[in-house]
Amino acid sequence: MAYKLLENYSIDKLRGYDIDQLQEHLIVALSDSEVSDSDFQWIEKIASDLSDKSLSFVILSEKLTYEVLPETINLCPTLEEAIDLIEFEEIQRDLGL
Repeated sequence: MAYKLLENYSIDKLRGYDIDQLQEHLIVALSDSEVSDSDFQWIEKIASDLSDKSLSFVILSEKLTYEVLPETINLCPTLEEAIDLIEFEEIQRDLGL
């Protein structure tokens, strides 16, 4: 399982990252503690685009919670949990779920 870890990234910095060329799962350690609704919509599009390529997208943050995030965005507080989530999603895709 290959993944790309973007550490200490803000939403603005992430917007400048070339996600279209990505060929591996993406884990983004967000430095922002607040994210706007328009940012969430943009992040949901990234997650959907990567999912269409059978890739996972995970936000790594101890500051954000599931209460503020849309259900379609994966959130983990630690890198180990993010890796476990990606492995779980790979298994689901392999099983056609």
